[in-house]
Amino acid sequence: MWLTDVAIKRPLLMLMTIGAILIIGLVSWTKLGVDLLPALDFPIVVISTTYPGAGPEAVDTLVTKPIEDAVAGMNDIDYIQSTSVEGGSTVVIFFKDKAAKDSSVDVARLVNGIRPQLPAGAKDPAVGKYDPNAQPILQLAFSGNRDLGQLQRLAEDKVQKRIESTTGVAQVSLIGGLEREIQVQVDQQKLQARGLSILQVNQALQGDNLNTPAGSVTQRGKDWAVRLNTQAQTPDELNSVMVASTSSGPVYLRDVATVVDTHKKVATVQRSNGHSGLGITILKQARANTVETADAVKKTVASLQTELPPDAAISVVSDASVFTRHSLDDVQRELAQAVLLTGLVLLLFLHTFRSTLIVLLAIPTSLVSTLGVMYFLGLSLNMMSLMGLTLTVGILVDDSIVVLENIFRHLQMGESPREAADNGRSQIGFAAIAITLVDVVVFAPIAFMSGITGQYFRQFGLVIVTATLFSLFVSFTLTPLLASRWYSSGQHGEADVARPTRNPFTLFGRYWDRGYERLARGYGRVLRLAVGRWSRWAVLGIGILSFVGGIMLITTGILSTEFMPDADDGQFQVSLQMPPGTTLNVTNGAAGTIEQRLLALPEVEKVFTSVGVGGSGGLGTSRAQYANIFVEMKSKSQRQRTPKDLAAEARTFGADVPGAIVKASPVSMFAGGGASINVRVQGEDQAVLASLATQLATVVRKVPGTSDVDDGGVTGLPELARIIHGE
Repeated sequence: MWLTDVAIKRPLLMLMTIGAILIIGLVSWTKLGVDLLPALDFPIVVISTTYPGAGPEAVDTLVTKPIEDAVAGMNDIDYIQSTSVEGGSTVVIFFKDKAAKDSSVDVARLVNGIRPQLPAGAKDPAVGKYDPNAQPILQLAFSGNRDLGQLQRLAEDKVQKRIESTTGVAQVSLIGGLEREIQVQVDQQKLQARGLSILQVNQALQGDNLNTPAGSVTQRGKDWAVRLNTQAQTPDELNSVMVASTSSGPVYLRDVATVVDTHKKVATVQRSNGHSGLGITILKQARANTVETADAVKKTVASLQTELPPDAAISVVSDASVFTRHSLDDVQRELAQAVLLTGLVLLLFLHTFRSTLIVLLAIPTSLVSTLGVMYFLGLSLNMMSLMGLTLTVGILVDDSIVVLENIFRHLQMGESPREAADNGRSQIGFAAIAITLVDVVVFAPIAFMSGITGQYFRQFGLVIVTATLFSLFVSFTLTPLLASRWYSSGQHGEADVARPTRNPFTLFGRYWDRGYERLARGYGRVLRLAVGRWSRWAVLGIGILSFVGGIMLITTGILSTEFMPDADDGQFQVSLQMPPGTTLNVTNGAAGTIEQRLLALPEVEKVFTSVGVGGSGGLGTSRAQYANIFVEMKSKSQRQRTPKDLAAEARTFGADVPGAIVKASPVSMFAGGGASINVRVQGEDQAVLASLATQLATVVRKVPGTSDVDDGGVTGLPELARIIHGE
């Protein structure tokens, strides 16, 4: 083949070509993104609508159903799932794989079209595409010897803005602080004494708190923009707002109300290792590198710490980059070990360092070249792509071994190294191509699988196919090139083998070859027996039984199946649910009890508690009856038990807490720690559905192996309804 001829006759040209490819690969390596999983694009659109003060039934009737009806006619919808809770509606649209990538734009257009039909008190629906990678990469705790109000202002003024400006950061959220609020506490008796109503107070506040353009003025050769600004800057200015003008004189706000500078009602409580503070949640940009972004944020936090007051401190509670870094380091270490072991095995069979090095060079050359293709295809270094690179280590040397073995044969026939390299490669060229294409046709379809599984394994398949094709290129160019220069005439011939030597490597090689010849003779006898007249049927029967037995291991459930295996990343999550209507203080007390019991476990290092966040509504539902506790364990070398073991023990911590339901599960970086099995009960009557869901949950709890069974929160919050008769 002309490619091999060029490599042998123009070695400098071929070395420069391969060197250029390697340089591109090395440069691409420094620019490739690093993440735990490949970038995922799920065909899911989420519509979230807030309707303050409305009950679940009102939200379902006035908000959820109109939105469902508006989007139900779209093309390529698989199914629609909605959740209506107190004060909020969530509609999730699951599209088919063939749906357009910009489906969220069409959804937003349809939802905006029905906005006038929604209640006036409902806020504008938020439409967004579901992003499985939009999970917090860092959770920080901000604490100090001052009240939460001061911490909130300090975090807003310094911490939040500085972290938001860090490269790769998309959003920084503050949770658990005290937000400032100016309250106007109206005295109803004073209003009645002056013949006024609360509506007049409201209108006065709206009319005297304006900030609006008022045209322009031209004066002395300049244009001046005029703005009307009557917004109050202090509580005293609010007190001076005139509510009404009566016959007895003007009535000011201070005459009928008291202006109080205070804080909003506490809806959430945050604690780190039992100490109150603020929670800071950090999201990265879609294309940002998880590890680099987390490291950049930590540097920003370190510089911030020197600028904050001595009593204020920022600590890292949860760091997703740690698991990512450890996982990728493990895969890279396995990759290096695979290359080393491959070299040792090659040395055992080839007996010479030159031959081993010629074949072994195919591995880094193919792998580094693959990195360049990964960069131009927009791939990243993640678990799946690195697994593909690791898997190809053994495949990459196949072509070079076949080519080199045939070159050996031609050297033994007395040909010169260049002739042996050219003829040896040419004779088995199609065999090498066939070997490579077999791997390509096996792994290429994986790269084009549909659905969520296909998105996970796309990079896996592309990396293997690319690296395998590069190994074929190396076997046709670099391998014969080096063999033609590094071997000498007569090497590996019969005379060379029979020549006396004291070289230990040569003696070991001859001893190894004699042992291998004995093994080959033994295999020949077994093979003749296996293809005998009657024994062939026994061998065929054993093969069929093995195949059927392997299939039955899966169909009978003896060999279990799952999407991703359990991973010990040293984290688990505990969720607390109190009876409906429980106040935040009561839930906080129950969470504190469980929190202290978790801190008493010797394997636990950090506990981060969020009270008032959670519930079956999901998507950040704020409800006083719920609490989430994130637990980080010590390193594996300092503990014996796994997160799964501690989660099982944590479920018992709420046994003596009245009305508490405690659930616990390891935090899965692949599945987000959600439920493994979901059962959907459908119908029209909410009361019947609630009864059926409760009965179904009771039945499921009796199934061996189940835990943390939830009926979906069918019991609503207690409600006082005042019915007004129009008589």
